[in-house]
Amino acid sequence: MNDGGGSCITAAIAGPSRAKYMVMTGELVDAQQALDWGLIDFLVPDEEVDARALQIAAKIAAQPPVHVSVAKQLCDGVHGQSIRQGMNVRSHRRPARAPDSAPSGPRGRVPSRSMPRCRRRR
Repeated sequence: MNDGGGSCITAAIAGPSRAKYMVMTGELVDAQQALDWGLIDFLVPDEEVDARALQIAAKIAAQPPVHVSVAKQLCDGVHGQSIRQGMNVRSHRRPARAPDSAPSGPRGRVPSRSMPRCRRRR
């Protein structure tokens, strides 16, 4: 999940514990687990994906544009700021380099401090 913000997005949606698990283990989650953790909204068979997407798009398109715009702003405002900050911090930080006298971590490496600190808004 080293994609310039994926860890912050996952932490905001599924919680920091699950995000750390995924980032630290590199383990993928299956579709059902992603649904259970709130990482996806729907679980649809492959042959029904297009129809379901069009159904959702039609419902949204039927709403007044100002309502859709305001809803997006309100919902994005809940987690959007912390996600944007995490992505910004991640893109500007460089991996930590240790001086010769610094203690080293496992396998002789210094632990990287380049990961952003994500905070979940409540």
